[in-house]
Amino acid sequence: MGTGSEILPIVDIDGFVIGSGEISRKTRILQKEYNRLVRRGIAGFERWLTSIPQARAA
Repeated sequence: MGTGSEILPIVDIDGFVIGSGEISRKTRILQKEYNRLVRRGIAGFERWLTSIPQARAA
């Protein structure tokens, strides 16, 4: 199971540091909760997800 979307931190753009240049605590929390949600780890949000069957090997 996977997703084409993720939450990724932006710490620099073209060599220019954004903020402190470190991944913030809030970004880490968002990443963790998003990953739990897309892996069905949060009850009540199943309707937000669409399962896609995997192709069978030939």
